[in-house]
Amino acid sequence: MNDADFQLIMAYSDGEAGPEGTARAEALLADSAEARAALARLRALDDRIKTSLDGVLNEPVPERLTRAATAKSPARGRLLRFPGRLGVAPSHWAMAASVVVALSAVLFWATSPEPDAEAMQRFVYQTLEQTPSGERRTDADRGWQVMPLASYETAEGRWCREYAGRVGADTLSGLACRVDGEEWQTLVSETHAVPEGYRPAAGPTDTVAAVLAGLQAGEPLTEAEEAARLRRAGQ
Repeated sequence: MNDADFQLIMAYSDGEAGPEGTARAEALLADSAEARAALARLRALDDRIKTSLDGVLNEPVPERLTRAATAKSPARGRLLRFPGRLGVAPSHWAMAASVVVALSAVLFWATSPEPDAEAMQRFVYQTLEQTPSGERRTDADRGWQVMPLASYETAEGRWCREYAGRVGADTLSGLACRVDGEEWQTLVSETHAVPEGYRPAAGPTDTVAAVLAGLQAGEPLTEAEEAARLRRAGQ
């Protein structure tokens, strides 16, 4: 199954394929066991995320978010730039590192203190290093919350993870990658407010998918494959 087929299956899983795309997706699913397995993994991930978020999505919307949603001129997304140089080798990484993504916000929780950028960077990277996709990790002292959404492996052996989280009154979403024995590198990261009732789609956004395609990342890792990556990272 090629990248275009995988994008079609993601759109079909999200109910966004349209009549023509739905027909093509169903034909592909009928003929391809690989496509059926990809659809099953996407739906399983979606179920895991929704189960984890059900509680927090029923909480009252923070007052500041209500004010922002009713304002005549909504505030623009605020970019969260982590410190430190990217230090990325040429080829696909140079292309991906130049992309700043306007990802849809994914989660909303109670407000928390404004983060220190370096501490937040460490917390995100520790979460990606230790936490399975669909599980939320919380910094009890600061109230930060981060949830890995999916893991990928590039053609060059890099481990990439899509994630979402909560930072103060803002939502965080992004993509980071690493090679065994090296530091994580943030390729995509943005924070902004979230409309009430929003739920994340199964699979990455179009822009994150484009970055992953540039890295030749292929399909999300299975739970077993991701667990093996997490064990390797902990050694």
